[in-house]
Amino acid sequence: MELDQMKLAWQSLEQRLERQTTLSHHLFNEDRARRARSTLHPLLWGQAVQLAVGIGLAMFFARFWIGHAGQPLPMVSGLLLHLWSVALVVSAGVQLVLLARAHYAQPLLVLQKTLALLRRWRTRWTPWLGVAFWVLWAAVAEVLFRSASGRDLPTDWLLANLLIGGIGIVVTVGLFRWLHSPARAHWGEWVDRENAGRSINRAQALLDEIERFERE
Repeated sequence: MELDQMKLAWQSLEQRLERQTTLSHHLFNEDRARRARSTLHPLLWGQAVQLAVGIGLAMFFARFWIGHAGQPLPMVSGLLLHLWSVALVVSAGVQLVLLARAHYAQPLLVLQKTLALLRRWRTRWTPWLGVAFWVLWAAVAEVLFRSASGRDLPTDWLLANLLIGGIGIVVTVGLFRWLHSPARAHWGEWVDRENAGRSINRAQALLDEIERFERE
């Protein structure tokens, strides 16, 4: 074989290897991106249910507090729970929009940014819906008691439980800040992973695999 022919053969082989490598990267990235989107499906359905439940609760509590206008205790209790239900709807709506963007976004960078936004929403804003129930559960008790008996709960009982709830909120917020201090960063990360949920953690792990693969 002549020298020129050998060079051409090597060049052809290198081009084939390069095309094969590019194709392998593309297939790997597509597979991981598809699996990342699939892992978000349970969260998507969960937020759709939360949205429907939130709308139902908002309508129920709106009718309750409007029906008790002029009666301070049941009206305030119903209004607070109505606002909480609206917050529940808003939280579900925001997450559904971000999940829709994550599903249709093709570039890896866009998908990563969307998941980062979703994770931040679930770790920094959504937990407040649960923290609020330190005091809101007393409002729930008032609404249920009023609906069943037509009377209000004893004021002393409500004030005592609101005081306990207020202390609970202070302790919860303090503990959250303490766990997220630089000296206990690993605990803060653990709390964030739990709040983010399995779907987002799994999806981000798959995208990290793509990033590592592209660096190699």
